[in-house]
Amino acid sequence: KISSVQLLSDIREKLLKGITITVSVNDISDDFIIRMAKTIREHSKQKNGACTLKFQVIDAEENISADLLSKKIKVVPDNDFLRALDSFGEVKYKLN
Repeated sequence: KISSVQLLSDIREKLLKGITITVSVNDISDDFIIRMAKTIREHSKQKNGACTLKFQVIDAEENISADLLSKKIKVVPDNDFLRALDSFGEVKYKLN
């Protein structure tokens, strides 16, 4: 018995708890930081962001990684934000 019907995009925004952005330490530059900060600002102000933002910085040469959790900034995981992350090329992301 079907009790309700919802769009997948609506479910993603309601049920998603966070997003983890993975980037190599070698890919981080001043330009990367400026572009990423701008992207995050644009997608946290549009609506009230609901997803926690976490960065995982990986150093493959030393075989170590650091997880960085943002306590203040929350983002909206809409298609525009995910497309913006895809445009970075050097980052991977995981929806939690």
